[in-house]
Formats: sequence, structure tokens, C-alpha cells
Amino acid sequence: MAVVRETDQGTQLEWPVGKPLYRTAGYISEPRISPAGDRIAFLDHPVTSDNAGRVAVVDRDGNKKTLTQNYAAAEGLAWAPAATRSGSRPQEPAPEWNCRP
Repeated sequence: MAVVRETDQGTQLEWPVGKPLYRTAGYISEPRISPAGDRIAFLDHPVTSDNAGRVAVVDRDGNKKTLTQNYAAAEGLAWAPAATRSGSRPQEPAPEWNCRP
């Protein structure tokens, strides 16, 4: 299980609970563990009072990779099977509006 927790040092993503993998001064939403169980995709919002953000992934060692540019409004995220995303690598997360066939 992964959790997002507010701390005195910012918002952090923990996986497993108690092991911080990523911390931000903004906020984190939509954490989704990959089907393979090796990464978590999430929306990284740099400003607390704004839903603008980017899609990012982090592995169990805390290595974070930003996958998209900043969206003006970032809401909803899912891991999509390769068959539903033409031109994408297998098992990459996609905003839900890109996951629909």
C-alpha cells in the first residue's frame, strides 16, 4: 500500500507506509502502483492551491522521473495496457483521458 501524507517538511509519498520516496512543497494526488509492482505513478502538483501538475513515476528506491509537461489541470491517472496506447511503451502511466480506446 502507498500513502500520501502531509508532514512538517511537505507532502510525501510513502511506499510502503513509513518509507518516504518523494517529497514536495506542493501536493501529490492519484498515486497508482504499477501492475508489475515496481513503480508508482502520481500527479505532482507544484502549488498547493492549484490543480496544475505533471505525471511522474517513482521506483522503490526513490528515483523519480517526470513523464509530461505541466498540465493546466491534472486530474485522474491510470496505468494503461500497451494495447490501448498506440506509440507508447508498455506499462507506462497515462492520464485517464489517454487511456480510453
